[in-house]
Parts: sequence; C-alpha cells; structure tokens
Amino acid sequence: MTIVPVDPIMSEELFQHIWQFRLFTQSGLCTLEGDAIQIDHPGQLNRHAGPDFTAARIRIGHTLWVGNVELHLKTSDWFRHGHQYNLQYRNVVLHIVFEHDITGAHTHGIPILELRHCIPKLLLQRYEWLRQSQAFVPCAGSVAEVPSLVWTGWKDRLLIERLEQRADVMKAWLLQTQYDWEEVCYRALARGAGMPVNGETFLELARSLPYKMLLRHQHDLLQLEALLFGQAGMLKGEIRDFAADEWTLRGAEMEREGKKGWRSGGDEVDLIRGDIADQAVIGDGKVQKTPDNYMTYLQQEYAYLRHKYKLLPMDAEHWKWLRMRPASFPTMKIAAMAGLLHRQAHLFSSILDAGDVHTLIKLLDVAPSGYWQTHYRFGKPVARTRMPGRRAVHNMLINTVLPLLYVYGREKKDSYYQERAVAFMRQLPPEDNHQIRAWKTLHVGVGSAGETQALLQLKQVYCEEKRCLHCAVGARLVRSGIA
Repeated sequence: MTIVPVDPIMSEELFQHIWQFRLFTQSGLCTLEGDAIQIDHPGQLNRHAGPDFTAARIRIGHTLWVGNVELHLKTSDWFRHGHQYNLQYRNVVLHIVFEHDITGAHTHGIPILELRHCIPKLLLQRYEWLRQSQAFVPCAGSVAEVPSLVWTGWKDRLLIERLEQRADVMKAWLLQTQYDWEEVCYRALARGAGMPVNGETFLELARSLPYKMLLRHQHDLLQLEALLFGQAGMLKGEIRDFAADEWTLRGAEMEREGKKGWRSGGDEVDLIRGDIADQAVIGDGKVQKTPDNYMTYLQQEYAYLRHKYKLLPMDAEHWKWLRMRPASFPTMKIAAMAGLLHRQAHLFSSILDAGDVHTLIKLLDVAPSGYWQTHYRFGKPVARTRMPGRRAVHNMLINTVLPLLYVYGREKKDSYYQERAVAFMRQLPPEDNHQIRAWKTLHVGVGSAGETQALLQLKQVYCEEKRCLHCAVGARLVRSGIA
C-alpha cells in the first residue's frame, strides 16, 4: 500500500477504532500519575448514550477494575461535554485521551491514560489517505493487497445486509396491508418493473389498484390492460408523444437523415417515428385495422370499470420517458405486468412453490399481448418491438423476488426461505452496470449476482460515505502490519 504523505488528523471514530482493536503500543502503559496499566479487555463498544465502552477489564497498579471507559481526543472534552454532572459516567474506571491538555492528572478522581505517543504515525497516515481519496473507492489502489478470504467473508455479510435493507421496506408494506403477502408481492413486482426511473410511480399505480380487485378480472387480459393503462392516466383523450419530446430535446442534428438515435436504442426510435400502417394483433388474436381501435376499446372498458370501482386515475405527467430504451417505456412495462397477472392468479404462492431459480425465471418471463409486440406506444406502430429480455427478468429476481422471499423467511422465522434467497442470488449471473465494470477494473471478483449485490452495497453504504473503518477491507488496510 503506497501512502502519499499527508498531515494525519485524529478523529473520534478512528480513536475508538484504535482502542477497540488495540492498535497502539501496549507495553509500558501507565496513568498520568505513573501507575502501570494492563488491558485485559478493552470492553464492548457502546453505540447508545453513555460511556464509549462498557464491561472493560483494566489492571491499574495491582488492582483489576471492571467497568466502563470513556474516550476523548482531549482531556478537557470531559468537562466540555458535562460528564462530571452525568450519573451515567460515575462507573468509568479509566479516561482515555489522545492528548492531555489540562493541568492535573485526574478527571474527578478517574485516572487518565494518554495514547498520543503510543499510536503508530503510519496508521494515522493510512486512515487520512483513505479519507482524502477521490478514487472510485477510497482504497482503489490497494484492494489487491487484501487476501481473498477477507473479501469472501465480507461479501457474504454485505449480501445479507442488502437483503435486510430491502426487507425493511417490504416490512412497512406488510404492516400497511395487515400481512397480505399477495398484495405485498404485487406492489413489489410493480415497483420493480418501474425501476430505476419509474419505480415509485409504478408503486403508486399498484396502490391505486388493489390486487384483489385485479384478481376479479384475471381471466380477461384486455380488462386488466384497461384497468392498468386507464388508472395510469394513459387513456385520457390524446396521448402525448413523450418520446417525440425527447427527440426534440436532443436537438435538430438528431433529426438529420441517417443519424442514429442516442446510445439507448436509436434504431427503435427511428421505427417509432416512421409512418407504418397498423395491422396489429391485440388481446387474444383480435385484429384491428386502424391504430385507434385498440385504445378506444380500452377507453370504453376503463370508463365502465372506473365507474364501477369509483377509481380516480393518476396524472400521466408523473411517468418519465426520457433517455430510456423504448423496451423500457412505461407502456411496455404495464403491458408486461398485465400479462403476468393474467397468466398467474396467485403470484406469491407461485414464488414460494418454485423449487429452483429456473422456475422463477419462467414465472416472470411473460410476453405482453399482441398489440405491444408491434407498438411501444398507443397508435405508433413499429415492425416489431424488442422485449426487455432475460436480463430484465434477472433484475426483477435480484431486486424484488428474492428479497421478498428473504423477508418471508425472516417474518416466519424460517431460515429455509432465507437460505434459498441467498442461494438463488448466487446462482444468477452477475449484473452489468457502470459500477460493476469499475469494480472489475480493480480485479475484484464478480462471479454472481450475490457478489454484485454485495459490491453495490459496499459502494453505496461504505465507500461513498468514507466508512472505511466499518469496512472489513478498509479496516484491514489501515491495520496492515500494525495489528
């Protein structure tokens, strides 16, 4: 690990870390009064109010003290924080400071240990180097020095941490629905279908159309589409051409003949803008010869169903269309959701019954109705649409289905489902995005979706927040050759 010289600055977090893992010279320790100190156990880190460490075992002179210890960067911080008046600190057996800055050797009768001269300067420099790093991750230049065994254990822990984080969101939905697992599954799938851009809008759509209501029309795909598209606000009169807005925003040069669209699918946009005669097959094989008949039919169905259920449609302006592949347009995702609801009556039960990851893939791999195989938007035909593909199914499993399976096991206190969720995550291929590609350049292994999820968690929760001391890799680099 090459260290660029920096001016090391001690922080409270680093000082606590140094004490917790004894990253200082322990021989010859003594209080400011000269009494010898031996640390049998530094204590347990206290993340709540009160002293920093509890249940420490400290020998001072010939006496073994068992109690709390308090750490400060300066002795005067004890008085600045008002600990002399707080009864929680009356059982402190040792006050540990980085620098003793007041006259006298005691803090209200509590012996003081100064550690400034016992801490290796190299450790402080390493920590400051990580803290000041502007690389993709703070330790980008040194990750190769960390043993693979450390990475393996840390990735396993990060994957569980990410699943727990997702589970907390679903727990809130369970409370809202009085533990209706099918409803929660439906909400989760809807939100997952819209991620990353329209996730919350899809969730709003799902909340406005309860799953039990949709089950009443599960046998009729066109009624499902009418409910979903109508409630999404996409059947209100003339549909605004959002993709055309995007084209205009990209500038006049994008409209030159022969100029392909942006990297997310210019060929498809060219087709959308073309004037192709509509001869689409919709629903269960019904042929429509004009581009408006299909939408008109859905409008009529929705008008009846809206009156029946007293529905209030969403504002279509909430949907985002810019800078995305046509295959990911909200219309395509809603059509796919309708197809899934039509094919599978009880989604969550089917997920629980799936014996392997391939069964789950088949469950979610549903093509939309015939109309959407030649349209990306209402009344705008193309020769043939491109479906999101297997990767989209994998993403739905990774971000929605498997976390749901995990939270079911957690709530039911059944580790079988939690272990299955983790096992399936490790069987899925790794994700491919700019963050994962950046990790690959650092030669960090990304052999499965379980590993990529762990690395995304690491980047988001630890690296971006510079929580290097809480990271197994960062802590290892700071302590290397010292502890």
